[in-house]
Amino acid sequence: MASSNEPFMQAENHWDLETLYSDLSSVKNKRLTPVEKRHLRGLLCGFSPAEIAEKLSKNGKGVETDLCATVYRYVKNLLNLMKS
Repeated sequence: MASSNEPFMQAENHWDLETLYSDLSSVKNKRLTPVEKRHLRGLLCGFSPAEIAEKLSKNGKGVETDLCATVYRYVKNLLNLMKS
């Protein structure tokens, strides 16, 4: 579990993060990185990639690129598995 000073931890109040991390890790074939988890929590809190970047003092395009290469792809693959 992430420490309470981690950003976007309010996602814990509405989501079963450990199960979600586990499900996404299964389609990734390895554990999510701390950055992937942080970005995912930001999305689950309703923030856009630009807002996540701002809150983390990161480049907006960099966060958007990271999300496209990681979390978005994992969610898409998980949904495809659920359909079949």
